[in-house]
This record gives sequence, C-alpha cells and structure tokens, in this order.
Amino acid sequence: MTRKGNPRQLFADLVADCVGYRKLEQLLDDQFAAALRIDTLALGTLAQSIAGEVDTLDLHRRYRVEQLGNVPGAVQALGAKVFAGERHAEQRKAVAERCAEMNTLAARCQARASRNGALLAGQYEAMQRVLHGERHTYVPA
Repeated sequence: MTRKGNPRQLFADLVADCVGYRKLEQLLDDQFAAALRIDTLALGTLAQSIAGEVDTLDLHRRYRVEQLGNVPGAVQALGAKVFAGERHAEQRKAVAERCAEMNTLAARCQARASRNGALLAGQYEAMQRVLHGERHTYVPA
C-alpha cells in the first residue's frame, strides 16, 4: 500500500488535520459573523487565516495522496495493516475514529464555506444593485 510513506507521519498528520479542521470550522463561523456585520477589516484578516489553515490541510492531503494514492479509506487501511492483530486493537480503533472524525469535520467545513460564499455573493449582488441600479429601472418607455 505505501510506496515510501512514513506511517507515523501520516498518523500524526491525521491528528493534526482534525485539530486544523476544528480551527477552520471556527474561522468559517467567524467569517460568517463578520460578513453579517459587513466588517471588511475582519473579513480580510479572516481570509488570510482561512487560507493559511487550508494550505496546511492541503499540504497534508497531498502528502497522503503521494504516499498512499488517491484511494478512499487508504489511511484507515494502512492503520489496519500497521496495527494488525489483537494486541493493537486500540490503535487500530483510534485511527478509524480519527479518519471518521476528519471526514465529518471536512464535510462540516465544506458546508460552512458554501454558506459563507452564498452570503458574500448575495451581499455583493445587493451592493451592485444599490450602486448601479436595476437594469430595468430606467428603461426608456
């Protein structure tokens, strides 16, 4: 399964990614609140923080893909292989739980990012109408 990967690094990244996704989730909630307040200064700061967190998560993802391929469940399969046998049941269970947690957190972050994008796009559209008017408002009769 692994070509040249370091299982310890892969598992450490998995734990770090769970922490990172929780942080990203909070940043996305903060971004939503700032967008509701139309706090452009906070939105700029949050955009930088979000980009930094996403870059770190993507770096770990690319490392996993490079080492294990782009196969769903590859980390969990590696955990089952590395922690084979009854003696390592707890470690195997921990890897499976972290994988499930990471997938759940990633889905929640994706939903929050979509929500934020829809809000920001709606605000932009409303601002465009305020600044430039409706196309049909001043149509010659």
